[in-house]
Amino acid sequence: MNLPRRLDTIDFLRGIAVFIMIIANSTPYIFNLSSYNTLRIIFSLAAPIFIFLAGYTTQMNFENNKPEKLIRIFQVILIAVIIDIFVWRSIPFYTFDVLYLIGASKLLLFILNKYANRSIKIFILFLFIGVFIFLSKYLFYRFFLSDLNINVLYNDPYYYFKSGAIKRFLYDGWFPIFPWFIIVLIGSLFYKYNNIKNRFFLFLLILTGLSALIFLVFYFNMTTFIVREKYFEIWYPLYGIKLLLPIAVIFIIIGTINLYSNINFRFFNILGQNSLFAYLLNAIFDSILDSYNLNNYSMVNKVSIFLLSLFTIVIATFILNYFKSKGYWKRIPFLFKFLMGA
Repeated sequence: MNLPRRLDTIDFLRGIAVFIMIIANSTPYIFNLSSYNTLRIIFSLAAPIFIFLAGYTTQMNFENNKPEKLIRIFQVILIAVIIDIFVWRSIPFYTFDVLYLIGASKLLLFILNKYANRSIKIFILFLFIGVFIFLSKYLFYRFFLSDLNINVLYNDPYYYFKSGAIKRFLYDGWFPIFPWFIIVLIGSLFYKYNNIKNRFFLFLLILTGLSALIFLVFYFNMTTFIVREKYFEIWYPLYGIKLLLPIAVIFIIIGTINLYSNINFRFFNILGQNSLFAYLLNAIFDSILDSYNLNNYSMVNKVSIFLLSLFTIVIATFILNYFKSKGYWKRIPFLFKFLMGA
């Protein structure tokens, strides 16, 4: 296998997810698109791509004798904590955004790769699916989430646990272990099939995934969905027919990676290579947008603000990539680079 080329395609896919994520995260603060279910499905594509590739690349690195470094895993979790504390001014390890999931999932895969073989992973996969079905049927899913005020903890140090934080991590937070770790584990297991040669089968996989997405567009445009706070993605919660979306994404990714091993569209590849930095910037901009009431702004001003935030994130990411490519980044202290996600 030509590993560098394989990474080009993965960076390309991750870059597309970053671009969708930036638009999807910023849009709710500027526009009201809750009735545009086609857009909501497009916005929902980013997370399954990130999460599946987290499992896929972790397994890829392990089997190419480049196992995921623990320091990189904790970097992802630390940046999630920094975003909660300094950007959103909320208690960390409470609502569990996607970085918590990716960090925790990579840590679990790190342990599984050391002590479990493929059969055990498959057993764990079906065990997790069974637990998820149980949770979906018998436990109440809290649709509305609220941040935890630090003053509450001063008065009652045990309120963190009594408020159901563990349940948020396992089942009904923004990105709980159930069912999202199932997607990560599928990504890890599917790495074994990264050298499929049957082009007809791969085209069929992609076509099946695209057909499923088209079906969801028609289905959801005939259905009303409540927006979970300011997020337009359709998978809150992820169960039932909504599970078809990450499955469709998986089919498309597997087909694309095996058919096209060297996709290098510079714009998306650079975003993909610096996805953690772009995510951090996006969170900062969204917190700024959240602090302003834009309802009274004209549409021209809203579009201008939206484009300004989008271009700033993209340009800053490209500047970072330029510094890295020229070697200037090596002169910057490690701690700063670590906290910047580089």
